[in-house]
Amino acid sequence: MVKRGSKRDVKFSVEFNTEGIDSFLKKINKKKDDTLRKLGNLKKRFSNYEEPFCEIRQNHKKMRIEVKLPDVKKKDVLLNVSNERIEIKAEAKERKKLIKTFHRVIDIPKCSLPKKIKANFKNNVLKLDVPFKI
Repeated sequence: MVKRGSKRDVKFSVEFNTEGIDSFLKKINKKKDDTLRKLGNLKKRFSNYEEPFCEIRQNHKKMRIEVKLPDVKKKDVLLNVSNERIEIKAEAKERKKLIKTFHRVIDIPKCSLPKKIKANFKNNVLKLDVPFKI
């Protein structure tokens, strides 16, 4: 019989099933390797990415945006216009091989009329005229 307040030696043992832990660690390493491979591919894809030179001028009637896109053809320029911004994407290609990718987002004022934007592409310069509500 054990008296109250006395110390009692308790012995116990624990066994681990390392097979489950090993398979779990292998899955983690595989996912890590897959993720690193995907990041490497992503880095290759965006290594030729550039933000083009852009000049923005405005007066009380309109905003004039000029974007320099060297080695880009008109068919390789994509414009996405919304009420708040203009997104410009372009690709420079040489013999059907991608050399550079250009991307620029330009915020436009709330008083602008995005449906009446005029665009002109000449001599590797994209010119955009954004009229304002008067």
